[in-house]
Amino acid sequence: MTKAAGVRAINFNEADLLTCFANDFGYEFWVEKALAAYADSGDCLVLISSSGRSANIVNAGKAAQARGLRLVTLSGFDADNPLRSLES
Repeated sequence: MTKAAGVRAINFNEADLLTCFANDFGYEFWVEKALAAYADSGDCLVLISSSGRSANIVNAGKAAQARGLRLVTLSGFDADNPLRSLES
């Protein structure tokens, strides 16, 4: 996204980032805490969860809404899942 579209983009797939936040705040809150450190007003968050029920991802979606971030969710197993209901 950054190179091809000129859109500032980051991802949270670095093991050291995940481990640091998960060890300090618990696995179910690590993405939420990473957002607090990295997200800016007006950002758009894309969350991906096969089930749409992963606590870390659902908590991140709720935190994104509380921060006023735009939210896009991708989930696949069940159309009626907690993550999908958060999408803005």
